[in-house]
Amino acid sequence: ASGSKLKVDTSGGQYYVVKSDNTPVRPKTSVISLPDFLLKAGSLVKVSGTSGSYYKVDMNGTTRYIKKTDVKKAGSSFSGEIYYTSQKCPLRPTPFEGKTTATLAKNTVVTVVGSLVNNRGNDWKAVAYNGQIHYIYVDNLKKAGTVTLKVTGDTHNVDTRATLQLKASVSPSALNSVTWSSSNTKVATVSKTGLVTGVYAGTAVITATIKGVTQVS
Repeated sequence: ASGSKLKVDTSGGQYYVVKSDNTPVRPKTSVISLPDFLLKAGSLVKVSGTSGSYYKVDMNGTTRYIKKTDVKKAGSSFSGEIYYTSQKCPLRPTPFEGKTTATLAKNTVVTVVGSLVNNRGNDWKAVAYNGQIHYIYVDNLKKAGTVTLKVTGDTHNVDTRATLQLKASVSPSALNSVTWSSSNTKVATVSKTGLVTGVYAGTAVITATIKGVTQVS
């Protein structure tokens, strides 16, 4: 299986998509209030309420404002782009240096949901993280392009108490963290390394996952 985008659940109804490039997000509900940053078209924002002709943008405890006419309601899901961190780097609650939500290890896969430039001229990416939108400086990210995951073989017969080693190849190779799972552990189990063990007669689907891209065997 392969993909260059990942679905982000936006069914909660509080998510909106920016219509045009250079859309201002302001600290106050006034056009004379200089914007803190400019969002690019297609960026996802999380709204926490309204204030006149503006939506309140939820920024992890900090509120900013965006014109209602500059955004449109997101559907039940949003396709984010796959990136990975090029080095150990901080994940920020806002697109500015300062507070840190988490420190991400090198080659951590992230789902990018927007792009912006702050009022200091720095380029940032908005990423989906634990149900919120956070921010990473662009120099700390690399675009994964198309992520491909292949598992050896399609259908296998494994006797009770016998084992079978499945292997997964991932492209780009930096995204090498594969998670294995079995649809029916009463029939077959699978270890963290892809070793399948037969338990009882029946059928089980073994799935390999790399950040939302899956392949079954």
